[in-house]
Amino acid sequence: MAANTGKISVVAVSEEVRREAVTILQQILRRFEGWHDGDKRTPHSDPVLCPTGYVTVGWGRVLIDPQTGQQLKGKAGLARAKELWPQGFSRAECEQMLREDMQRFMSGVIDLLAQPVTAQQLAAMTSLAYNVGLGKKGFAGSSVLRLHNAGDTAGAGRAFGMWTKGTIDGKRQDLPGLVRRRSYEAALYLLTPASAPVAEGDDQAGGMTESAAMPTVAPLTASRTVIGSATAAVATTASVVADTQDALQPVQAALWSIGVDAPTLKMVLAGLAIAGALLALYARWSDRRQGRR
Repeated sequence: MAANTGKISVVAVSEEVRREAVTILQQILRRFEGWHDGDKRTPHSDPVLCPTGYVTVGWGRVLIDPQTGQQLKGKAGLARAKELWPQGFSRAECEQMLREDMQRFMSGVIDLLAQPVTAQQLAAMTSLAYNVGLGKKGFAGSSVLRLHNAGDTAGAGRAFGMWTKGTIDGKRQDLPGLVRRRSYEAALYLLTPASAPVAEGDDQAGGMTESAAMPTVAPLTASRTVIGSATAAVATTASVVADTQDALQPVQAALWSIGVDAPTLKMVLAGLAIAGALLALYARWSDRRQGRR
């Protein structure tokens, strides 16, 4: 993994921002790095080759040969790792490595900053650095950093998309996992800490006012379409969530920043759909009791 460049940051990052960024970053890494394990039969994380050929364990820790100081790569590197760590690494050891790596990479990113940073921006940029390295061939030489330090937030957000390629079988190509990860990082980076409140009395609808004559809406229990609608909602909730994942990226990024991950979001959506179905069934039962069809 890339080493810290040693450059002194010209911006101060508060401990509060840093703590919040670590919380967000941990969720990103657990999701996108996933659990690296070369032998699912054991309770430990055993060395495995990642898609780009590095030997990894835990949540993406690249193993380094203690004798040479070099990152282990390829089949020879994997064999060497198994020789060095035949028992693999316990989950507790991997948790500790993740904490150390997050702090190391975040400190490296902060050292390179010349502009103020939000917790979301810091988490997004550290996630990128964790993936591509801190050196000149990685984050330190990236357009993300250059544009952020120039104050071009929009440009820096777009520049995350320049880091979606990996080398597979000697070919440079877009990797679907990296495309998704860069999209999330960009959405997170572009979040504002808080939206400006709308002042009371401001006209935000181009002069439109509430209609004087509101349409009449039939009571829920008298609607004969609600059952079909609710049933369809239950049947399609899972597929809708899956099909619209790209559209939900900014929403999920925002939820991550307050500690809500994507699986939780899906559970909430599914729960709402089931609640709607139960309400519709009750409405239908009530209709029958009162003689309505």
